[in-house]
Amino acid sequence: MPDHDDLTHVSMTGAEAVVHILRHLRITEVFGLASGKLSPLFKALSACDDMRFTGVRHEASAAFMASGIAASTGRIALCLGETGPGGLNLLSALGGAWANHLPVLAITSSNPSAIMHPHRGGFSSTDNEALYRQLTKWTCRVTIGERLPELFHRALREALSGRPGPVHLDIPAEILGGTFRYSRAELDAPWPASWAVRLPLMRGMWRRWSICYAMQSAL
Repeated sequence: MPDHDDLTHVSMTGAEAVVHILRHLRITEVFGLASGKLSPLFKALSACDDMRFTGVRHEASAAFMASGIAASTGRIALCLGETGPGGLNLLSALGGAWANHLPVLAITSSNPSAIMHPHRGGFSSTDNEALYRQLTKWTCRVTIGERLPELFHRALREALSGRPGPVHLDIPAEILGGTFRYSRAELDAPWPASWAVRLPLMRGMWRRWSICYAMQSAL
Protein backbone atom coordinates (compact mmCIF):
# COMPACT_ATOMS: atom_id res chain seq x y z
CA MET A 1 0.00 0.00 0.00
CA PRO A 2 1.53 3.40 -0.99
CA ASP A 3 2.64 5.75 1.75
CA HIS A 4 0.04 8.49 2.29
CA ASP A 5 2.81 11.12 2.25
CA ASP A 6 3.84 9.98 -1.24
CA LEU A 7 0.29 10.63 -2.43
CA THR A 8 0.17 14.18 -1.09
CA HIS A 9 3.80 15.29 -1.48
CA VAL A 10 6.54 14.94 -4.07
CA SER A 11 10.30 15.49 -4.00
CA MET A 12 11.89 17.71 -6.64
CA THR A 13 14.45 20.46 -6.96
CA GLY A 14 13.49 24.09 -6.59
CA ALA A 15 14.09 24.62 -10.30
CA GLU A 16 11.82 21.70 -11.18
CA ALA A 17 9.13 23.12 -8.89
CA VAL A 18 9.35 26.49 -10.68
CA VAL A 19 8.93 24.84 -14.09
CA HIS A 20 6.09 22.64 -12.81
CA ILE A 21 4.15 25.68 -11.61
CA LEU A 22 4.84 27.61 -14.82
CA ARG A 23 3.54 24.74 -16.95
CA HIS A 24 0.50 24.23 -14.75
CA LEU A 25 -0.44 27.91 -15.05
CA ARG A 26 0.37 27.91 -18.79
CA ILE A 27 3.13 30.48 -18.53
CA THR A 28 5.11 29.17 -21.47
CA GLU A 29 7.30 32.08 -22.63
CA VAL A 30 10.68 32.45 -20.92
CA PHE A 31 13.36 34.99 -21.85
CA GLY A 32 16.90 35.27 -20.54
CA LEU A 33 20.61 34.74 -20.93
CA ALA A 34 21.98 31.30 -20.06
CA SER A 35 24.29 31.63 -17.07
CA GLY A 36 25.84 29.80 -14.14
CA LYS A 37 23.61 29.88 -11.07
CA LEU A 38 20.47 29.63 -13.20
CA SER A 39 21.74 26.33 -14.67
CA PRO A 40 19.33 24.13 -12.64
CA LEU A 41 16.43 26.15 -14.02
CA PHE A 42 17.66 25.86 -17.62
CA LYS A 43 18.09 22.12 -17.14
CA ALA A 44 14.50 21.79 -15.94
CA LEU A 45 13.26 23.94 -18.83
CA SER A 46 15.13 21.80 -21.37
CA ALA A 47 12.99 18.80 -20.39
CA CYS A 48 9.74 20.58 -21.32
CA ASP A 49 8.63 20.50 -24.93
CA ASP A 50 5.64 22.78 -24.28
CA MET A 51 7.68 25.71 -22.96
CA ARG A 52 9.73 28.06 -25.13
CA PHE A 53 12.96 29.65 -23.97
CA THR A 54 14.25 32.57 -26.02
CA GLY A 55 17.90 33.38 -25.45
CA VAL A 56 19.08 37.00 -25.51
CA ARG A 57 22.44 38.75 -25.54
CA HIS A 58 21.51 41.26 -22.84
CA GLU A 59 19.13 40.73 -19.93
CA ALA A 60 17.32 44.02 -20.58
CA SER A 61 16.07 42.49 -23.84
CA ALA A 62 14.51 39.65 -21.84
CA ALA A 63 12.47 42.09 -19.73
CA PHE A 64 11.41 44.06 -22.82
CA MET A 65 10.28 40.84 -24.53
CA ALA A 66 8.30 39.70 -21.49
CA SER A 67 6.69 43.15 -21.32
CA GLY A 68 5.77 42.83 -24.99
CA ILE A 69 4.01 39.51 -24.34
CA ALA A 70 2.02 41.10 -21.53
CA ALA A 71 1.10 44.16 -23.60
CA SER A 72 0.07 42.24 -26.72
CA THR A 73 -1.65 39.19 -25.24
CA GLY A 74 -2.46 39.95 -21.59
CA ARG A 75 -0.48 36.85 -20.54
CA ILE A 76 2.34 36.82 -18.02
CA ALA A 77 5.81 35.94 -19.29
CA LEU A 78 9.00 35.23 -17.36
CA CYS A 79 12.36 36.99 -17.66
CA LEU A 80 15.55 35.77 -16.01
CA GLY A 81 18.67 37.46 -14.67
CA GLU A 82 21.86 36.05 -13.16
CA THR A 83 23.24 37.32 -9.87
CA GLY A 84 25.14 40.61 -9.99
CA PRO A 85 25.28 42.38 -13.40
CA GLY A 86 22.64 40.11 -14.93
CA GLY A 87 20.05 41.14 -12.36
CA LEU A 88 21.00 44.79 -12.76
CA ASN A 89 20.62 44.59 -16.53
CA LEU A 90 17.20 42.99 -16.11
CA LEU A 91 16.12 45.69 -13.69
CA SER A 92 17.05 48.45 -16.12
CA ALA A 93 14.25 47.34 -18.48
CA LEU A 94 11.55 46.68 -15.87
CA GLY A 95 10.94 50.43 -15.58
CA GLY A 96 8.85 50.26 -18.75
CA ALA A 97 6.69 47.46 -17.32
CA TRP A 98 6.34 49.43 -14.08
CA ALA A 99 5.35 52.66 -15.85
CA ASN A 100 2.88 50.89 -18.17
CA HIS A 101 1.38 48.56 -15.55
CA LEU A 102 2.41 45.35 -17.29
CA PRO A 103 2.37 42.10 -15.24
CA VAL A 104 5.83 40.64 -15.77
CA LEU A 105 7.49 37.99 -13.59
CA ALA A 106 11.23 38.49 -13.07
CA ILE A 107 13.38 35.80 -11.46
CA THR A 108 16.99 36.36 -10.44
CA SER A 109 19.50 33.98 -8.92
CA SER A 110 21.93 34.89 -6.20
CA ASN A 111 24.87 33.51 -4.28
CA PRO A 112 24.21 30.99 -1.47
CA SER A 113 22.50 32.51 1.55
CA ALA A 114 25.40 31.52 3.80
CA ILE A 115 27.63 34.18 2.21
CA MET A 116 24.89 36.72 1.55
CA HIS A 117 23.42 37.34 5.00
CA PRO A 118 25.44 38.85 6.50
CA HIS A 119 27.25 39.92 3.36
CA ARG A 120 30.76 38.51 2.94
CA GLY A 121 31.75 40.09 -0.36
CA GLY A 122 31.09 37.10 -2.60
CA PHE A 123 31.78 37.47 -6.33
CA SER A 124 28.97 39.40 -8.10
CA SER A 125 26.89 39.52 -4.91
CA THR A 126 24.03 42.02 -4.97
CA ASP A 127 21.04 42.55 -2.70
CA ASN A 128 18.47 41.96 -5.44
CA GLU A 129 15.50 42.30 -3.12
CA ALA A 130 16.53 45.84 -2.17
CA LEU A 131 17.34 46.78 -5.77
CA TYR A 132 14.04 45.58 -7.20
CA ARG A 133 11.88 47.11 -4.48
CA GLN A 134 11.72 50.47 -6.29
CA LEU A 135 10.56 49.20 -9.69
CA THR A 136 8.27 46.27 -8.84
CA LYS A 137 4.96 45.89 -7.09
CA TRP A 138 6.33 43.11 -4.94
CA THR A 139 9.73 41.49 -4.41
CA CYS A 140 10.86 38.59 -2.27
CA ARG A 141 13.95 36.47 -1.61
CA VAL A 142 13.15 32.78 -1.21
CA THR A 143 14.96 31.47 1.86
CA ILE A 144 13.02 28.24 2.51
CA GLY A 145 12.73 25.83 -0.39
CA GLU A 146 9.38 24.38 0.68
CA ARG A 147 7.77 27.84 0.52
CA LEU A 148 8.57 28.27 -3.17
CA PRO A 149 5.03 27.40 -4.46
CA GLU A 150 3.43 29.71 -1.90
CA LEU A 151 5.68 32.64 -2.77
CA PHE A 152 5.37 31.98 -6.50
CA HIS A 153 1.58 32.21 -6.33
CA ARG A 154 1.84 35.28 -4.09
CA ALA A 155 4.00 36.96 -6.74
CA LEU A 156 1.46 36.26 -9.49
CA ARG A 157 -1.38 37.49 -7.29
CA GLU A 158 0.46 40.73 -6.66
CA ALA A 159 1.22 41.14 -10.38
CA LEU A 160 -2.45 40.90 -11.35
CA SER A 161 -4.27 42.46 -8.41
CA GLY A 162 -5.26 46.13 -8.30
CA ARG A 163 -3.09 48.05 -10.75
CA PRO A 164 -1.02 45.38 -12.58
CA GLY A 165 2.75 45.54 -12.60
CA PRO A 166 6.03 43.60 -12.53
CA VAL A 167 6.98 41.38 -9.61
CA HIS A 168 10.28 39.76 -8.64
CA LEU A 169 11.51 36.58 -6.97
CA ASP A 170 15.16 36.17 -5.97
CA ILE A 171 15.95 32.45 -5.71
CA PRO A 172 19.39 31.59 -4.26
CA ALA A 173 21.57 28.89 -5.77
CA GLU A 174 20.90 26.41 -2.96
CA ILE A 175 17.13 26.69 -3.48
CA LEU A 176 17.23 26.20 -7.26
CA GLY A 177 19.56 23.23 -7.01
CA GLY A 178 18.37 21.73 -3.72
CA THR A 179 15.74 18.99 -3.38
CA PHE A 180 12.66 19.58 -1.23
CA ARG A 181 9.32 17.96 -0.41
CA TYR A 182 6.41 19.87 -1.94
CA SER A 183 2.70 19.58 -1.39
CA ARG A 184 1.02 18.42 -4.61
CA ALA A 185 -1.96 20.64 -3.78
CA GLU A 186 0.27 23.74 -3.65
CA LEU A 187 2.15 22.83 -6.82
CA ASP A 188 -1.08 22.26 -8.75
CA ALA A 189 -3.07 25.19 -7.35
CA PRO A 190 -5.14 26.68 -10.21
CA TRP A 191 -5.47 30.28 -11.34
CA PRO A 192 -8.09 31.97 -9.13
CA ALA A 193 -11.32 32.62 -11.05
CA SER A 194 -10.80 36.38 -10.69
CA TRP A 195 -7.47 36.13 -12.53
CA ALA A 196 -9.02 34.19 -15.41
CA VAL A 197 -11.54 37.01 -15.89
CA ARG A 198 -8.99 39.79 -15.44
CA LEU A 199 -6.46 38.64 -18.06
CA PRO A 200 -8.65 39.21 -21.17
CA LEU A 201 -9.84 42.53 -19.72
CA MET A 202 -6.24 43.70 -19.35
CA ARG A 203 -5.45 42.55 -22.88
CA GLY A 204 -8.21 44.80 -24.23
CA MET A 205 -7.03 47.70 -22.08
CA TRP A 206 -3.44 47.45 -23.34
CA ARG A 207 -4.55 47.20 -26.95
CA ARG A 208 -6.56 50.41 -26.60
CA TRP A 209 -3.59 52.08 -24.92
CA SER A 210 -1.28 50.94 -27.75
CA ILE A 211 -3.61 52.40 -30.38
CA CYS A 212 -3.83 55.73 -28.52
CA TYR A 213 -0.07 55.85 -28.12
CA ALA A 214 0.48 55.13 -31.80
CA MET A 215 -1.97 57.88 -32.78
CA GLN A 216 -0.25 60.40 -30.50
CA SER A 217 3.15 59.45 -31.86
CA ALA A 218 1.95 60.02 -35.42
CA LEU A 219 0.86 63.60 -34.67
